[in-house]
Amino acid sequence: MSLLAVEGVSRRFGGLTAVNNVSFSVEAGEILSVIGPNGAGKSTLFKLIAGFLKPSAGHILLDGRRIDGLRPHAIAARGLVRTFQETTVFREMTVLENVVVAHHLRRRHSVLAELLATPGVHAEQQEFLADSRKLLARLSLSGLEDEEARNLPHGHLRALGIAMALAVRPRVILLDEPFTGMNSEETERAVEIVRDIRAGGITVVLVEHDMGAVMRISDRIVVLNFGTLIASGVPSAIQQDETVIDAYLGRADEIVAL
Repeated sequence: MSLLAVEGVSRRFGGLTAVNNVSFSVEAGEILSVIGPNGAGKSTLFKLIAGFLKPSAGHILLDGRRIDGLRPHAIAARGLVRTFQETTVFREMTVLENVVVAHHLRRRHSVLAELLATPGVHAEQQEFLADSRKLLARLSLSGLEDEEARNLPHGHLRALGIAMALAVRPRVILLDEPFTGMNSEETERAVEIVRDIRAGGITVVLVEHDMGAVMRISDRIVVLNFGTLIASGVPSAIQQDETVIDAYLGRADEIVAL
């Protein structure tokens, strides 16, 4: 049984079909990339998987249990988390505070216990604080703990969003364009971060336009065009798929060196 399964999923907005009868699966420990031109339905698909939108048709399963229709926090509690975007980072808070807050998605105590500041709550807060520092070190953000998030450059903001998602200790993480807007050095560091996440036992599904990074990092690739799945397979097969070349990648002399 696949860890994550998307089964005949569609999403319609009035007369527009953004995702059209898409099916694919993700195995535990994989890095699977979703690619396609702008407007292909990639972001909508991610929102459907993470619970920010409900499918018009079809099902989404995690460990064989349906998660379509659940709210994002309930899906996160089952182990699937989408990265925090720049718009969802608490920009007035420090880097460390952002990661500590993200830990509260898995808190074990009630709101009343937190108000009473019980010993158990204090111990949990110390645990979250220590784990937050470890995550920041893992993502090369050590030394920035006290910096307000609004002051971070683009690459560090992306890393902070990943740290916040990892704070929930997911089994599956959805990375939305983790390499976009980065220079070559930042991209290489981000690629290593993604590999490190997988090495830590977390399955990765990502949407990305940087084809060089996608081809290097992916175990398999799913290709969307106009909301429809047009191809899936290993990177070498996708690079040679005529339908994908015509819809998105372009001919050999047009493709950035991979």
